[in-house]
Amino acid sequence: MKEGTISPQLIYEEKKAIKLFLWLFNVIFFVWDVFYYYLMPYILRGKRIFTGMG
Repeated sequence: MKEGTISPQLIYEEKKAIKLFLWLFNVIFFVWDVFYYYLMPYILRGKRIFTGMG
């Protein structure tokens, strides 16, 4: 087994995968924030939400 020899194509593919993951994570995180903090209170205005056991 050849240790220490990494194909440049493999490095390129890994960089592409990391960039895709980071973009998707940030987009989903931003959409969730907008929905949860801005749209959810607007949608549920005046409705009582029961959370927890109390």
